[in-house]
Amino acid sequence: MQSLEMTTVTLLAAGYGTRLRPLTDERPKALVPIGDRPVIALQIERVRHQLGDVSIVTNAHHRAADIESYLRHFDSSVRVSVEEEILGTAGGLCRTFNASLEEPLLVVNADVISSANYTEILGIVSHDSVVLRVVPRPVGQGPVGIDARGNIVRLRQERFGVEVAGADYLGVTAIGAELRQYLPTKGCLVADFLIPLLKRGAQIQSVTGPCDWIDIGTLLGYSRANMDWLENRSLDTWVASDALVSRDVSIVSSIVGEAARINGSGSVTRVVIWPGAEISAPLHDAVVMSNGRVVRCAA
Repeated sequence: MQSLEMTTVTLLAAGYGTRLRPLTDERPKALVPIGDRPVIALQIERVRHQLGDVSIVTNAHHRAADIESYLRHFDSSVRVSVEEEILGTAGGLCRTFNASLEEPLLVVNADVISSANYTEILGIVSHDSVVLRVVPRPVGQGPVGIDARGNIVRLRQERFGVEVAGADYLGVTAIGAELRQYLPTKGCLVADFLIPLLKRGAQIQSVTGPCDWIDIGTLLGYSRANMDWLENRSLDTWVASDALVSRDVSIVSSIVGEAARINGSGSVTRVVIWPGAEISAPLHDAVVMSNGRVVRCAA
């Protein structure tokens, strides 16, 4: 079992959030709210709950100053690695860790919320291996293929062995110290690090099994993550204590952020209202940004 005391956890959060526009025109993807707080806060809390007082670093590029400002107040121990030029997931990761550490590195994509057990993943990774958390699918489906021993034998369309199951990758990776030397200074974690490792004959293991997860990188995924947040807390609706709601408005399956204001009359249903936003009812299946812009997100 690996010691967790010196483990570094890197939250990858430097992307532009292109698929989530226009939401990410106002906030970086790491700061879009899920329920009552930004997604990066949920990720940090999950790491702290499972692993305790480990070192956490996040990279940032798009609206990096917003992320720095938020973390100064939320958790000032989290280090922010600002990329003046975006480096990609592998390149950003390469500059976030202390190369002298012998402990494994845990990497979490900030835009994928999951119930992955980080301790289990770190307990499996060895000095010279990589471990991915995946959810199995039928053979050939998903971006990952697994062999009979649980090793990764397909990434994207590149194959390195006999596949017995496909899988979805949950954006959670543990990397042993010896293999970190192969991280490129710029590039993609999958295309420019993991696939070249497989070509070198390195072992990439998997932790498989059912796991709740959702990619918030699209409008539908983001909206669903908020509805899941309500469901997981057995809530139909959450309204911040300082939000103002007209007496003629009924709120159903919605989240109303701090200092938000709802005018008019009628139902507000399946709507995520950001802090400070002002809207008029009725409204359904939408996200309302703090600047008041209404973004439809129905399936």
